Amino acid sequence: MADTQKENAAPTSRAARASKRAARGVLRWGETLESLFLLSPDCPERKALAERVVQRPDDPAAWYAVLQNIPEAIKPDARCRLFRRATQSIPKNRPELYESEAYVSIWLGFAVEQAKLGQRQEGADALEYMRSEGIGKRSRAFYETWALCEVAS
Repeated sequence: MADTQKENAAPTSRAARASKRAARGVLRWGETLESLFLLSPDCPERKALAERVVQRPDDPAAWYAVLQNIPEAIKPDARCRLFRRATQSIPKNRPELYESEAYVSIWLGFAVEQAKLGQRQEGADALEYMRSEGIGKRSRAFYETWALCEVAS
């Protein structure tokens, strides 16, 4: 009987260790899933989306789903940090993503969040990076956001 319990316990602990290793790819020292993804206990849907990002940190669609649903009440610096983490987690050497709506929207969101923080130059730098790398070069939203940032400055 004891051997059966050990056999059943091993996969559970192995799965828990694998989950923690995956989370380390997105989370930094001292962060929790709740603090990074701005989760509240009353929103299990957002937690499920955040867990999807932890499992696939290089998936722009997973990040985009989380970033679309950030409550407006969240502080702008926390929102900006989350957008920055998304841009850092998705590898830059994947040109097939450069026209992906999710990937382009993440970068545009990052530039907008920086501008909201009063970091207009950093937002403009993000847009310039997008332009130089060809991210969103066929995206209407890219040029609209660029124009809005130009008008605001």
